[in-house]
Amino acid sequence: MFIRFKRNIRVLLLYIILFSAVSFGDEVCEIPRNNNEVRYIINLVERQLNINSLKCTYTAIVNDIPSYIDLLKEKGREVNEAGIFKGEMQTYDFIFSGGNFLQIMPIIRIRNVSNEEKNISDNTTPRNIFELIVLKEYEKRKAEIIDNTPQDEKLLCYFYNGKLKVRNYFYMPKFERALTAQVVPDNFSGFMLYLDPRVSIGYIKGKIHESPFSNLPIHITEFFNKEGKFYYYEKDGYKVLWHGVELERGKKTEPVGIEIWVDASDNIYKIRSIFYPARFVEKERLRQLLTEGTYNCNYPYIIFWEYIYSDYREFNNNIRIPMRTMVLDYDDLIEVKTNPALMEIIEKYKKPNGEDSIAIYTKISQYPDISVLCRKREILIHPESTVINESIPEETFIAPEPDIPLFRTQKEAREYLRKLSKQVHGESSSNKRDSLPAIIFITSCIIITFIGIFITKRYFGWGA
Repeated sequence: MFIRFKRNIRVLLLYIILFSAVSFGDEVCEIPRNNNEVRYIINLVERQLNINSLKCTYTAIVNDIPSYIDLLKEKGREVNEAGIFKGEMQTYDFIFSGGNFLQIMPIIRIRNVSNEEKNISDNTTPRNIFELIVLKEYEKRKAEIIDNTPQDEKLLCYFYNGKLKVRNYFYMPKFERALTAQVVPDNFSGFMLYLDPRVSIGYIKGKIHESPFSNLPIHITEFFNKEGKFYYYEKDGYKVLWHGVELERGKKTEPVGIEIWVDASDNIYKIRSIFYPARFVEKERLRQLLTEGTYNCNYPYIIFWEYIYSDYREFNNNIRIPMRTMVLDYDDLIEVKTNPALMEIIEKYKKPNGEDSIAIYTKISQYPDISVLCRKREILIHPESTVINESIPEETFIAPEPDIPLFRTQKEAREYLRKLSKQVHGESSSNKRDSLPAIIFITSCIIITFIGIFITKRYFGWGA
């Protein structure tokens, strides 16, 4: 009897162990939208980022990661040294309202000064005819440089009703008025905005792989309202909410998982794009793609990008905006393109209508260090310049028709400017400008001739 009891206890313990193992393997990685923690974080984000308009001045800083550059070289990838960003910094003015925005970048031109110009000051008094000629030539060149150098020059990016238009604004002394020039074709896909402060008020990338110069098409609150899975957990003192959505990309869908971290003070600490296979893939297929026991809800994963926020300022109605945002971009393809095993995975899961993104990301997520930090960028908003939820006229975001259209060649541009100059100054003024060098040359020749006659007559007696 006792032996049978011991045997039953062992069987029971075995069942408990097996049940525990199965339960761990079948861990539920989804919770309903109406979960208290889910609703709390979504409401928190909607309240803090209830920003209809923003005006500010900000500084953008871009850095490529040196270790990433070394890794590229180590993996045999070509590195364009000229394209590497080393602490590049630029300050902009920014106006945003209702999905439209205007970004203004001042342009500073630096002109190389010749050695002759360095040796001549504006108050130089000529001591001989040679210095007089050089000084006149310098004054002429200086006047031409000022005349032909744009002043108060700015590059303006207008984004209105979903379309981008880029204009170059400048004042030209030569034309005695301000001009605007079209820089690229309207809504040109190759010219995207260079790091704007909308990332600081909740706008995110909508794609997994997206150029750092791309626009930000979706707000985090809009993303949370899309149909998809939710998962909540706590880590390192942060409340973490993940939302997974399959977004349509033409004829296929792409899995996009966005995770938001909230600290103990209810500030948004970071938002990141991250792919967890166990949260996206059904269990039966997950077992086919990954080795049993090597995964759970939080592992493995691939990070694509992160926004990390700090230095918060509070405004009316409990709105909080980080004055500093760090944007981190990761490159998972560096390992894929240099690893034959990973290339085989991509080839295996390609389909006639496009690749099976979920299967590919699931398989390559198993490889260590798949996410390599490649670029760090920072947005520093100037606190004293920040104004939110102020009414901004719609015409602010409408690009003016250019005075100087887009040209296919430099010859076309020169011909257009020549005609524009004639319209501004008139034909006679243009002819007068063109004849000025000839007048100076003839006058100089006459002076030199008279000096020559005087010298030869006095010292050599010629013409006596």
